[in-house]
Amino acid sequence: MKWFHLRILAFVVFFLAGKNIKAQNNSSLTIEQCYEKAEQNFPMIKQLDLIDKTQAYTLDNISKGILPRINLSGQATYQSEVTALPIELPNNIDVPTISKDQYKLYAEVIQSLTEFGIVKQQKAIASAAVDVEKQKIDIELYHLKENVNQIYFGILLIDEQLIQTELIKKDLESGIEKLNVAVDNGIAIPTDVSVLKAEILQIQQRRIELYSKRNALIQMLSILINEQIDDQTTFEKPIAPTTNSSINRLELRLYEQQQNNLNLESKLIHQKNTPKLYAFIQGGFGRPALNFLDNDFKPYYIGGFKLNWNFNGYFTAKNEKNILTIKQESIDIQKNLFLYQTHLQLADQNEAVAKYDQLIKVDDDIISLREEIKEVAKVQLENGVITPIDFLNHINAADKARQNLVLHQMQLLQSQYDLKTSSGN
Repeated sequence: MKWFHLRILAFVVFFLAGKNIKAQNNSSLTIEQCYEKAEQNFPMIKQLDLIDKTQAYTLDNISKGILPRINLSGQATYQSEVTALPIELPNNIDVPTISKDQYKLYAEVIQSLTEFGIVKQQKAIASAAVDVEKQKIDIELYHLKENVNQIYFGILLIDEQLIQTELIKKDLESGIEKLNVAVDNGIAIPTDVSVLKAEILQIQQRRIELYSKRNALIQMLSILINEQIDDQTTFEKPIAPTTNSSINRLELRLYEQQQNNLNLESKLIHQKNTPKLYAFIQGGFGRPALNFLDNDFKPYYIGGFKLNWNFNGYFTAKNEKNILTIKQESIDIQKNLFLYQTHLQLADQNEAVAKYDQLIKVDDDIISLREEIKEVAKVQLENGVITPIDFLNHINAADKARQNLVLHQMQLLQSQYDLKTSSGN
C-alpha cells in the first residue's frame, strides 16, 4: 500500500466530490455496496443524463429532415432590356410593353421522396455516437473500482493489524506476570519488568498510527460513496472471487461500437451520392407572372417533380472511404495494444495470486514454530534462563510471523479482486 498515492487520491476524490456527504446508517459495509454507492456518486454519471437529452434533441432534428421544406422568397429587379417581338405587327394588334422593373414574391414547398434512407442512416449514426460516449463513461467506472479496492482492502489490512497488536499486547502482559513472579523469587529485577512495560507503550503508539491511517482511509471512502462512515462501522471481508482468464472489459465493447459507427458512416457516403427526387409546389404573386407578356401583377402557381444528382460527391467518396478505413485500422491497433497491455497485467496479477498463496502456506508453518518457541520462552523467562530482551525478541518474531500472514492474506484477496476487475469479469 503506497500511502503517498493514497494521499493524492484523497485530494482528487475530494475535489471531484464537491458536495455534502450523507450519513451512513449501516453498521456494516461490503465491497459490493461500496462499488454501487461510488458509481452512484461518481460526478460523470450525471453526464449520462445530459447525453440522453442531447440524443433526444439530435434524433428529433434528424427526423425533421423528412418533413417538407418551406421556402419564402422575393425579389425586385430592374433590367436594362425586356422581351420584345422581333417582328412588326399590324397597327390593330397591340402587344403590351413589359416593364423593366419586375417583382416577384413566392412560397415553395418541397418534399423529398428519396431521402428517407439517409435520415434513417443519420439517426443510426447519432445513436451509435451516443453509445460510444456512454461507454467511455462506463470505462471510467473501472478505474473507480480500482480506487475502491485500494482503499477498502487497506482498511481491512489495518483492522487485521490492530487485532495483532492486541495479541502481542497480551503476550507482553503475560511476560510481565511471569517476570513479577521472578522478581518476587529474586530471580529477576524490577527494571526487567520496565523493559516489557515500555514495549507495551510502543504498542499503544503503533495502534495510534494505525487508527490514524484507518480514519484517513475511511474519510476517503466516505467521499467516494458520499456517505459519512461511522468509526464503528464493520467492513466485511469479502470471499475470494472466482478467477476467469477471459477478458470482458468494457473497452472491447467501445472498440466494437466505434467500428460499427464507421461502418454506418461508410454506408451514408454511398446514400448521399445517389439521385434525389423531390415533389414541389410553388405559389406566388408578381409582375410578370407566368405569362411574361402580361405586365400586370397576378398570382400564379406551379407544381411538379425535381431530380437532383450532384456528381461532386463521387470525386471525394473514394478519399472519404479511405479515411474511414484508416480510422478502422487505427481502432484495431488501439484494440490490439489494449489486449497486449491487459494480458501483461493479468499475467502479473496471476503470478501475484500464486505467490501470495504459496507465502501463506509457509506463513502457517512459521507461525506454528514461532508460537512454540514463544511459549517455551515464557517458561524460561519465569525461571530466569533468558533476559526480558531475549523474550521480547521471541515475541516480536512471533508477531512478525502473524503480521506477515495477515498481510499476505489481504494481498492475496486484493490481488484476486484486482484480477477480477482487470479482466472485467
